[in-house]
Amino acid sequence: MAAGSRERLLCAVGAVLRRDGLSKLSLRAVGREAGVSHALPGVIFGDKAGMLTAWAAEGFWALGAAMERALQDEAAGPEQLAATGRAYVRFAVEDPERFRLMFRQDLLRTDRPEYRAAVEAGFAPLKAALSQCVDDGGLGADERVVAGASAWAMVHGLAQLWIDGHLLTRGRRDPEPLILSATRAFAWRVCGGGLSPPPRPAPQPAALPENGVE
Repeated sequence: MAAGSRERLLCAVGAVLRRDGLSKLSLRAVGREAGVSHALPGVIFGDKAGMLTAWAAEGFWALGAAMERALQDEAAGPEQLAATGRAYVRFAVEDPERFRLMFRQDLLRTDRPEYRAAVEAGFAPLKAALSQCVDDGGLGADERVVAGASAWAMVHGLAQLWIDGHLLTRGRRDPEPLILSATRAFAWRVCGGGLSPPPRPAPQPAALPENGVE
């Protein structure tokens, strides 16, 4: 009974959030949406932050499952890394309200074990694909840190830009080809031997005026 009520309430969280927005979300509103006692959400989750934390944790589990499916569909190497990145972006675009909330540390109890375990599971496929890729690419320890931060920043940034409509400008109706190209380019760069940019050309001395003075 308790497990069923919990799942019912978490479904109601999503319904209220998507329809009414975060400002209208409350324990009472969720109880009403689920058709249960207005006191039951507080009994199960404690408070609003606890309820949102549980809903966000479910999102990380779903994100991890989506990236795992993408990872399994590709051969090990750069295409696996690119596929997990695209799955990350698609997950965000398909459920932007949950995606945004998952990273709202000001609204969540991020120290709860259920949340921390969910975050770890959510990023595990991306980490696995990246680890395989950097092993093949022969990156050093410092470059691995850069690669990990860059991979997350790229896919999270692409997701946010798509959600906010910035990838639909200048006649582009479908951002999918851009996402495909960006994730593949990044993945092949990482697996190809490093993220260090090529050396910049030495600056050329400024030409003097013909008369030698300005």
